[in-house]
Amino acid sequence: MEVDGQNYLIPVDFDAQSEDEVKYKSLAAGMVQDLLHRRGARVAILILDACRDNPYRTWKSTSGGLAENER
Repeated sequence: MEVDGQNYLIPVDFDAQSEDEVKYKSLAAGMVQDLLHRRGARVAILILDACRDNPYRTWKSTSGGLAENER
């Protein structure tokens, strides 16, 4: 899920009631990417699959799908 330009990996038991809770109840995809890089992985492939529609239509998400990764 993308929130404010950041991608988050959502756990199966995700129960946030608002978009503001996403960063506290999920794992930032950028953190996973940084950990792979810091551990010295010569090759790291991180595949993220996301729907293009916001499943929480009442939330203010500005884009469809994920934000562009920086690496």
